Amino acid sequence: MSSRLALGGAVATLLPPSLGCGPMSGALPVIPNSPSNSYDLTFASFPALQTTGGATLVQIDATSGSVPVAIVRTGATTAVALQAICTHAGCLVNPFDGGSRTFSCPCHGSVFAEDGTVVRGPAQFPLSPYPAAVGADAITVSVS
Repeated sequence: MSSRLALGGAVATLLPPSLGCGPMSGALPVIPNSPSNSYDLTFASFPALQTTGGATLVQIDATSGSVPVAIVRTGATTAVALQAICTHAGCLVNPFDGGSRTFSCPCHGSVFAEDGTVVRGPAQFPLSPYPAAVGADAITVSVS
């Protein structure tokens, strides 16, 4: 069973305005813990994920700990989910830039492709991926 987030659902918790070492505009929606470590981001709650190129940043309260996750809809039936922490200095990456199809780090300028690979340093390692699957009404992300 997965943890589902719907508009009328149980997400009232927001994170403080910064994580890691970099600034962040606003707070991330928090996805509550699911013992199965499977999390559904419903299209009703995250409408951007309904279309290719749509993306969102969330905070998943996984069994292993709380983790910021970036989700990008990459195709009609595909999506990627990445740990949204820069591998250089641990800063939260900026939201996905649909124009350049990249994530950037506000701290030291690293840039990552939508699949998490490093486009420009100083980061030397990619963003860590999580399994993601597109369903009829949600993208399911597994975080253990």
